[in-house]
Amino acid sequence: MQHIPLDNEIERFRNHLDIAPRVIFSAKFGDGKTTFLKEFKESEVMNDYEFFTIHPINYSIAKNEDVFEYVKRDILLQLARNGFLDNFDLDAAINTIYNWQTLYEALSFLLQFVPHGDIIVKLIDKAKSIRDKYKKEEKTWEVYDDIFRTQRGGLYEEDGYTQLIKAALEYVKTHEGRKTCLIIEDLDRIDPGHLFRILNVIGAHVDEEDEHNKFGFTNIIAIMDYDATKHIFHHFYGDAANYDGYMSKFMSKYVYNYSITKTARHFLYEALCRYTNLRIDKIEDFVISFKINEPITVKKVVQELSVRDITKILDDIECQINRSAVTICGGQLKTDAPILYLLSIFKRMPVRLSNNYILKSIIDSEAAIGLLGNFLCVNDAVRAGIPIPYGHSHFVIANNEGDNMNFVPVGKIYPDSKESNEYIPNAFKAAMRCIEDWENNEIR
Repeated sequence: MQHIPLDNEIERFRNHLDIAPRVIFSAKFGDGKTTFLKEFKESEVMNDYEFFTIHPINYSIAKNEDVFEYVKRDILLQLARNGFLDNFDLDAAINTIYNWQTLYEALSFLLQFVPHGDIIVKLIDKAKSIRDKYKKEEKTWEVYDDIFRTQRGGLYEEDGYTQLIKAALEYVKTHEGRKTCLIIEDLDRIDPGHLFRILNVIGAHVDEEDEHNKFGFTNIIAIMDYDATKHIFHHFYGDAANYDGYMSKFMSKYVYNYSITKTARHFLYEALCRYTNLRIDKIEDFVISFKINEPITVKKVVQELSVRDITKILDDIECQINRSAVTICGGQLKTDAPILYLLSIFKRMPVRLSNNYILKSIIDSEAAIGLLGNFLCVNDAVRAGIPIPYGHSHFVIANNEGDNMNFVPVGKIYPDSKESNEYIPNAFKAAMRCIEDWENNEIR
């Protein structure tokens, strides 16, 4: 897949994280969110972060009150698999858990998934040694406190999972010297009850004076389409409910709207300029299709392209070119002309192309000679040295040695005769035969 450089966008988002512990990252479908987040997490500027990513859509069949239990287990499992439960002070973490049942549940969960090793031995030995201790130390007020601390799915629960997560994250920050970031993916794709429960619980301990979140992550990033989620919110709570006010309780600053589309579109234009030596404004004016007798320009098409569209258009563009489709001068000349890249990109655009419009745009661009290159040599007269009338000039081959022909103007002609000869249309037809799967090579 063609790579679109994201360095500037990554730096911009990193700067936002530095001032916003809790972020709503809003991106629409097709805006390159997945690619951005992958590169963001792997970027050198994020080396001081440890990322934990959960996908609540995996909990779609869970009961509403159980959703947060899955969140905790996912986080704890990632901590274990990344080795962060191996070295931190497990004794200290366990000593903060007064309810044996929740401790036993958390340890049992880890024993099912964590690979065998030192941590397993430590967990088993510790569990055996402390059970009686916990039974003796339970007091009436502790039992009362446990009602809230262990309420499954409650806002203020502090069960074994939560305590272990907090202790492990603190270890990552203090002993590993790394910030911790929780990424919650695709919140706008899950059941509304699940969505708002997750936000409610994670942000339950946040107020104006305390920027800490439920588990003590340095940052939490909630991924969604903010506008689409607004419709979900009003459907769930009613039109009178204040969506922006509700969401502002979770955000530290403001909605971070992400779209790499503009950057991707410019990247596409840069590729076209590089392949053809044409200016962007000239390329934008190319008419490549029509709709209800209205010409469709490259600019109109590109404005509708998503990032995913653009990456597909540019990906391995040379694979669209069949270099054996046309023989010129006994096969001695290369068919590696700019027109092939231009047509290959047009071919991959999501419109029904009009060869006739494209040919006229090429002629009108005043760059046809340079674009078509060696394909002009499919005309016997051109190979024989007959000048090509184009625009207000005649062009002839400057040299006929090697496998690339150079054409130079050799005098002005009047009136304009650029549409009065078949040299350019013939070369255009020859170029089209080099584009794989070109629909109907005849000029329309």
